[in-house]
Amino acid sequence: MQDYHNTRIIGFDLGHGETALTWVRADNQETSPQSFLINNRKSQITAIAHHRSGELSLGKWLVS
Repeated sequence: MQDYHNTRIIGFDLGHGETALTWVRADNQETSPQSFLINNRKSQITAIAHHRSGELSLGKWLVS
């Protein structure tokens, strides 16, 4: 039997416009998934735009 003490499982959700990461302890089935905070946010905008000027915008810098 393998010891999973202090082992964390990471979940990755690559969505159409947002991406999120969560983790859960492998040795405790009662633990709820916890979100990783990146730039103090639980999810990151992953939209990409190509402008007529040739510039690319990524994430929160997306210009509509």
